[in-house]
Amino acid sequence: MSCVIPFSELVPNANVRFTKIDGQYYMSIRDLIMVFCETDNKYAAQIWSRVPENHKNEVQDFISDWKFPGPGQKNQDVITLQGAMKLVMWLPGDTTKDFRSSMVNIITRYLTGDHSLIQEITDNESMGGHNSYLKFINAAGQEVKRKHTEMMEEIPATSYIYATHSPAFPGLVKIGRSKNVKARISSGNTFTAPAPHVLIAMAPTFDAMRDEKEAHDHFSNARREGEFFELSHKEAKKYLSSVIKALHDQELEEFSSGEKGSLVFV
Repeated sequence: MSCVIPFSELVPNANVRFTKIDGQYYMSIRDLIMVFCETDNKYAAQIWSRVPENHKNEVQDFISDWKFPGPGQKNQDVITLQGAMKLVMWLPGDTTKDFRSSMVNIITRYLTGDHSLIQEITDNESMGGHNSYLKFINAAGQEVKRKHTEMMEEIPATSYIYATHSPAFPGLVKIGRSKNVKARISSGNTFTAPAPHVLIAMAPTFDAMRDEKEAHDHFSNARREGEFFELSHKEAKKYLSSVIKALHDQELEEFSSGEKGSLVFV
């Protein structure tokens, strides 16, 4: 007997295949890793192969092998729900981190005598061990989704610093800013440029006004008029890559790690 359990509360459209062997439920280890590590089938297999032998030995008694129905299917490792709880402790990814936090929270509540656990235990008993395990796993996933949503809401909008050139202005490079570089160049070519501007390079930024000013100041000695500078294409590309994009990547890393807090830019 085999079935599929939806884990869409952790990862959209994610499923884990289950089977029942000698009255015990088992799930596909590869599917489980795909869900918790939010990765594809190939990389999930690599993650499982890299799990240290001492960890695998700890769950060996919970592992069997099974061939799920379908074309091209081969025997693969499956694990009980109890074993899966242990396996998740070693897997990489945000979902597994939050799962571990949920486990620590339960232990802390137990050790501090939290009486609300009594009702939860009663509820788990009534729904059965199989459904109780699934409820706990999905609850951990919900917390990951909540944190991810909060982070996405706080991330500032990305704009771009871009560099273009036009045959109408030989030897000159235009450095500007825009949220939509393609539309900006198209608009300029339609209404102002005597010859089409062509994109040289572009770099993401969380603060377009700041970084455009920094670029203009950096090349101030080469400024000829407005946003036009007497530069080589190589110089423009190097600056956008090594300064503008590098700063963006640094700020993104600081934001993601929580070091910078919520970024709010004009």
